[in-house]
Amino acid sequence: MNWSTRVRDLQARGMTLAAIGEKVGLSTSAVGDLATGYRKEPRGEAALALDALHRERCKRKARRGGLPPARLRAPEAV
Repeated sequence: MNWSTRVRDLQARGMTLAAIGEKVGLSTSAVGDLATGYRKEPRGEAALALDALHRERCKRKARRGGLPPARLRAPEAV
């Protein structure tokens, strides 16, 4: 998964570019550059923070009401 996808996923969950930037320590324009692909990746702590924010906001909500994670699914009959 690339950084652009992470930012767009967070936006789909209702976060603005400004809110994402505030949480991860980047300017709104830097987050926008990641979303459009103009900037390929954040540096250092911002990369770690953006990844953690995405896992917190997107992965957890995806499990609610949806399919369970693959490791918890019953094996399909052959």
